[in-house]
Amino acid sequence: MFNTTLAQWMVPPEFLNPTEFGAIDHRIDIYQCGLLLLAVLHGRPLALTRQQVLEGVPRQMAEALPPPFNFALSKALRRHVAYRTASAMEFWRDLNGQVKTDPKKRLEFTGDPSGASPRAPG
Repeated sequence: MFNTTLAQWMVPPEFLNPTEFGAIDHRIDIYQCGLLLLAVLHGRPLALTRQQVLEGVPRQMAEALPPPFNFALSKALRRHVAYRTASAMEFWRDLNGQVKTDPKKRLEFTGDPSGASPRAPG
């Protein structure tokens, strides 16, 4: 087991229930990177409960994002380890490929700074 202390909102499903979601391995880093990027895109730390993590709320939040990040993040935030993005290089390719699809697209943030929500322009 790793000797790492995790923020409550960054605990991955396999840490909470390895029998259902797979053993802890290097893909825990992909999940946490996805959570961190999701928090950055939302402009605030996420306040996720254990139950929300187990129910897949982070992935649902990622799927609700506009392109270019929704595909790469929802793949990185899959609950079961076997279906998650397999490596940092694959995560980079997913992110890079989505951005290259339409380089003019960018995210804008609306609302007050404490509750900013990302949305596609136009």
